[in-house]
Amino acid sequence: MKLNSIIDVLIVDDQAMDQKRLSDYLKEYDVSFAVAGNANEAMESLADYTFKLILIAADLLENDSYNIVQKIRTYWSSDISIVAIIEKDLEELKSKCFTAGLNGCFTKPISRIELVGVLTQFLPKEALPTKNIQVKNEGEGY
Repeated sequence: MKLNSIIDVLIVDDQAMDQKRLSDYLKEYDVSFAVAGNANEAMESLADYTFKLILIAADLLENDSYNIVQKIRTYWSSDISIVAIIEKDLEELKSKCFTAGLNGCFTKPISRIELVGVLTQFLPKEALPTKNIQVKNEGEGY
């Protein structure tokens, strides 16, 4: 049952530390978000809420054979932007992501400025933070 609530970003990552870092970054920019620790939790969240962007750890994609992307596209929305978070900047991984139907991918560690780039590229203009975005501690990554 959809609760008809719209949330900007769904983070799908099984690593608590990575979830926290991304969450902290998103809080700084007043972006609404939810966190799922695995594909099943992501599906439950998608059943209850509407998301504009999904950030998903590539290792979860590997374990799920990219089926989660197909399920999202088939059952929820073919329009939702899905971006993979990959461990290594390998062309083979990037190719797999795009072949599976993802809209983009970025490599860990992600900096705040990279996250702003992802938000700017994949969130609808009206969902972008309205306050000035200032990048702090540029050296810290996700």
